[in-house]
Amino acid sequence: KIQFTPHNATLTYKGKVSGSRYTYIYNSTLINLLVTYNPVSKGVYGHASLVNGETYVIEYCGNGTHVRKQFDVEHVGEHLGIDFLDQKIGPVPYGFVYNLTESTDNNNNSSNSSSSDTAVEVADISSTSIATYTIKFYYTEEFAKATADMDGFIDQIVHETNLGYINSKIPMRARALCKESTKGTYVRETISGVELLYVFKNMKGTTKDLLSGADTTVLLTNHIGPHICGIGVLNGLRTGDTISVV
Repeated sequence: KIQFTPHNATLTYKGKVSGSRYTYIYNSTLINLLVTYNPVSKGVYGHASLVNGETYVIEYCGNGTHVRKQFDVEHVGEHLGIDFLDQKIGPVPYGFVYNLTESTDNNNNSSNSSSSDTAVEVADISSTSIATYTIKFYYTEEFAKATADMDGFIDQIVHETNLGYINSKIPMRARALCKESTKGTYVRETISGVELLYVFKNMKGTTKDLLSGADTTVLLTNHIGPHICGIGVLNGLRTGDTISVV
């Protein structure tokens, strides 16, 4: 059992997230807490959700120190979805002007239809077997400077995602494949919103090279733009652009 202050609540250990080694679940009648421990850094990341709507995170600051933060959930920002990205706009220079195009029919992105349609056809949503997809994480220089334990942070968000699948009885699991810095590229946090998503997509010239063998890829940032929490491509399985920025 652990004590969660300042609410003076006693949380009981309930077990580990399936597939994890160091991600633990605690709860009480008021609080649900998920924590991930990294035995290498000896750091902990955590996320607590209260029945009254309050949300807290625990972050590792390095040198054995941690901080607990409360989210301002009313101003956390929006999650934006883009129908699809232009197929070939080439390497993107810093400060370019993007054009947002919305899909209107099933003929868009025909160049990717063969492989993506096959993926859609073989997906059986009625199956009870668990499908696992891989994620390649990229991170900005700013994010790296602000994150004392990158591996611990990634483990926490992956296993929290998997706990959501488990609780929702969705036969799917995420797995982190690898991580890579965007240092030396056009990706930077002075770019925001949809423009950042475009620049990230074209960071290596093609989506295939960006994915590097993973099923999907995520760019970790400190700041995407005003009033934005995350942005990604909708229906990325069909278009091949399984890309997002958070």
